[in-house]
Amino acid sequence: MKKRRTTHIRSAAGGCHAGRRRVRPPAAPAGPWLKRLFTLLGLVVLVIGGVLGALATRQRLSSSGFFAITALEINSCRHVVREEIEQLAGVAMHANLLAVKPSAVEAALESHGWIGEAAVERHWPDRLAIVIREKQPAALLNREDGLFYVDRNGGVIAPVALPDDIDFPVITGLEQRPAGNREELLREILRFLNYTDSGDRFLNRQAVSEIHVTERGEMVLYLLDPAFPIYLGAGADMRTKYQRLARILKNLHDNGEFRNIAHIRMEYGDNKVLVGKTAPTQSG
Repeated sequence: MKKRRTTHIRSAAGGCHAGRRRVRPPAAPAGPWLKRLFTLLGLVVLVIGGVLGALATRQRLSSSGFFAITALEINSCRHVVREEIEQLAGVAMHANLLAVKPSAVEAALESHGWIGEAAVERHWPDRLAIVIREKQPAALLNREDGLFYVDRNGGVIAPVALPDDIDFPVITGLEQRPAGNREELLREILRFLNYTDSGDRFLNRQAVSEIHVTERGEMVLYLLDPAFPIYLGAGADMRTKYQRLARILKNLHDNGEFRNIAHIRMEYGDNKVLVGKTAPTQSG
């Protein structure tokens, strides 16, 4: 019987092993984080593409004649003419409605002294509406540089230019006071004038001709007719002063003494009022 030959392969380490080969393990599959990264990158690309597409579309529409303004609606105003409003708004007929930014137009309009509030609305596809609310003067403020309208809060509106309406109480003497005290005094005067809107027969806004501030910071009121001085003093509660003075004027009128008043001092003493009278006229 013949013997079978067995062949051995010597390994590099010097050992003897039957005919085997070293096999590399398979590569590990991509982890979940890599898939999420690719998904996120895809979304970013889609968003950027959408934004660029929207910008390109808006650009084309902004130059399209379909959105050309054919009607510019502006409410009538007393102190601001239509031409001024159009110039401030910077919007002309046949401009593109899509290119108009309402907030920017409103801000430009409200920079005008007489305009208290502006509302701008786009009515697609071709109409623009502008609604203006003008400021309402409460008094005329006499300053070193001229006569100015002021509103109820003391804000300066615009200089008086004849033939503008000047049928308002005039505030004088504030320029004599220190700069830091003027605003406070002006607020007190306007607070008093606000109470004159209550409709009292003898002490309404139309009946007040002037409120003067003395060098000591005291207020002197002059009625339109008769124009005698009423010394209001300084500080204190303006509402209380108004109510007391309204009662005094009514009593003087009811007693037939209204035309014979020389002056009234509201702060003559502790809770006292001094009424000075002229000598009665002698009839011949």
